[in-house]
Amino acid sequence: MECTVCKEVFRDNFNLTRHLRIHQKHVRYKPRLCPLCKKELKKKFHEHLYEFHNVILQKESITFSNREEFNSWKEEMEQETKSRFVKHSGSSKRKDGSLYTYYYCHRGGDYVPKSKNGMCRKTAGSNKIQANCPASIRTTEDSDGKVTVCFVSTHVGHSCDITRMNLTVSERERLAEQIRMKVPLEDILQGIRNTVGEDNLQRIHLTTKRDLKRLILQYGLDSDIPDIDEDDEAVGKWVEFMKENGNIIRFYKPRGIHFPDLEENDFCLIFANEEQLNALRKFGNNILCVDVIHGHSGYDYQFFTILVFDEERNGFPCAFMFSNRSDSSILDLFFKTVVENAGCSLSPKYFISNMDEIFFNVWTSRFPKKDIQQLYAAWHVDKVWEKYLSKIKSEEKKVEVYKKMKILMMERDETAFLEMSNLLMEEMANDDLTNSFVKYFERFIQESSKWAFCYRLEVGYNTDIIFEIFHKNFKHIYQAGKKSKKLIKSIHALQKFLRDRVFQRLDEHCKSNVSKKLVCVRKRHQSSLELSLDTVYTLGEDGWAVFFGTETYNVSLCKKDCSCNLKCEECAVCLHIFSCTCTDSAVLGNMCKHIHLVCRAISVQVLEIYQQFPDEQISDNESTEKEDVIVIQLTPNSEEEDIEQGKQVIILEIANLINAEVKSEKGLETLKQLINPLKDAIRDAEEINDNSSFVIVEEEINEPPNKKIHIQSDTKSIQWVGKNLNISNSECFQQISFNEPNETVASWIVIKDNYSGNDVY
Repeated sequence: MECTVCKEVFRDNFNLTRHLRIHQKHVRYKPRLCPLCKKELKKKFHEHLYEFHNVILQKESITFSNREEFNSWKEEMEQETKSRFVKHSGSSKRKDGSLYTYYYCHRGGDYVPKSKNGMCRKTAGSNKIQANCPASIRTTEDSDGKVTVCFVSTHVGHSCDITRMNLTVSERERLAEQIRMKVPLEDILQGIRNTVGEDNLQRIHLTTKRDLKRLILQYGLDSDIPDIDEDDEAVGKWVEFMKENGNIIRFYKPRGIHFPDLEENDFCLIFANEEQLNALRKFGNNILCVDVIHGHSGYDYQFFTILVFDEERNGFPCAFMFSNRSDSSILDLFFKTVVENAGCSLSPKYFISNMDEIFFNVWTSRFPKKDIQQLYAAWHVDKVWEKYLSKIKSEEKKVEVYKKMKILMMERDETAFLEMSNLLMEEMANDDLTNSFVKYFERFIQESSKWAFCYRLEVGYNTDIIFEIFHKNFKHIYQAGKKSKKLIKSIHALQKFLRDRVFQRLDEHCKSNVSKKLVCVRKRHQSSLELSLDTVYTLGEDGWAVFFGTETYNVSLCKKDCSCNLKCEECAVCLHIFSCTCTDSAVLGNMCKHIHLVCRAISVQVLEIYQQFPDEQISDNESTEKEDVIVIQLTPNSEEEDIEQGKQVIILEIANLINAEVKSEKGLETLKQLINPLKDAIRDAEEINDNSSFVIVEEEINEPPNKKIHIQSDTKSIQWVGKNLNISNSECFQQISFNEPNETVASWIVIKDNYSGNDVY
């Protein structure tokens, strides 16, 4: 601060005031500045406003019986006029014992920046108008407590706006008390906003989280520094309470207690309720996920989770562990404790974790199994890639390589994956900007079976998405995106998350709510109704091809039965019976429209078979529900039908190839040159086929070569998976062998049917 007389600079106003006593002939106080003409006035400020600017100031005198009554009036008046009056100094005592106090409009005065580093001012600008507002309050408090007020209510040089107001003292104290009582800031803001209306908007309704944080600093409420001893005591009390009121604590070792394989200063807490353990028993033999979150609390305790996928492919956590260690000893203790409390032996098909091998190694050493497949979580692979891609200095090349690696990861065909990986390796090796990254990428290729999607089609890509959703929900919703300063807060947040997740499952089962997966199944079925059944062709016993535009999708049979509830009512097939090579099925794990189309095609073929064999010929003991009939092994087509169907498939494939690949005259000429050699090859194959010998042998059959056909005394039946069709009134029963020079090509049973007059193979 600078002296107006000698220009000497001082640190604060106290030193400046003391210095001004030297200049006794000069005025010690700063002159007032007119807000309209910016003229400095030592005296007669109000007269200047009237004489030069025609401003008539409204003045009134009010008397109150005590200071509390005056404070109530002042606060109410400020709310009505949307203004604030503040003191610039303390009260002054006169000789007669009365106290004089001056309150000035908070908009008057100069803006003095406190920061010395040139920080930007707020967008709305300062509340100060760089001049003096004449609005003021002067109070005189007598010795008997009576307060006399001289009030100037006219504001000059600014408008009275609610956005320029500050919180009152009583409002700040009320909010600070809520913060002191550990009420979450979001709950405080929600309570404030519940009282807002169109006609009663006040400054407190505009309170933000930033205002609350300022109150925390102002009232010293930020002293909640993590005290590990105090937190351990709180966790210990919580553990004792849970042991008395619930059976969820599976293992607890506080600091300062000795335990085998652990140090005295180690901490470990493992807990899981019965609902979690039941989910582990029921779903733990399919996909098991293990992961860890670092740095969730004020001190480096780590959070471990075992997660499984329920019948609707939703992630469900089965056990939790907090510990300061993440080595093999603590993980072995975690796995052993959880499995023992579950009371069952787990043999998961797939083990998903991050790229740290310690999780998989500890699990397999504790529970050996030969056919378990280790998979890396895709989002962990992404993190590692981002780390190693820093070896590439060019940002454009870094983005290009990352995109190609993601395409490589998502490739569903194994052969195409190998070809693409070799091409990418060769391309990066020949590029000076990426050749330093090749040796790191070789390590990923060697472990491609753990992260490439073509090796995990049965698992589905959405497992990684669900696993990531669990962590994001816990971090950003139940921990409000913050790192908890105390472990007990993280435990309480985890309890809330688990309570809501268990309630959600119970609500879905009790109310029979339609899950998102089932809604998706129904939508895909409606989409399949727009597709033609003529685009479906049978490929072998358990496969079908669906031609959709220029694309060909392969649908295959995965399971013969499944007990889940995610079934399409029209198709009578659950989500897990079929799989398709399209993105909707292979990546997102949905029952795509191509699967629905195949189910409809199978239903049509089954209906045609029923029309050939009347219902009275089907025994009651062998009848099944529609869902059993739909998953059947259809009878082989006749040779002519197979040939005709094969022709159609090849025609569509060649047409798609020509439309997609032939784009120039050179390509068209190459295609023409291949036609004549193709004709000669087909003629040669047909000549060899004409020389085949056919031998018909009539004999008594003890055991037919086709094990799906069973001979009965009265009727002959054709056995499908899930259905027996009994065929009576057959005239002949022959075994025909088609012989090539050195081997038997096929062996079939021929039945002459009286109903249709056709041969049934």
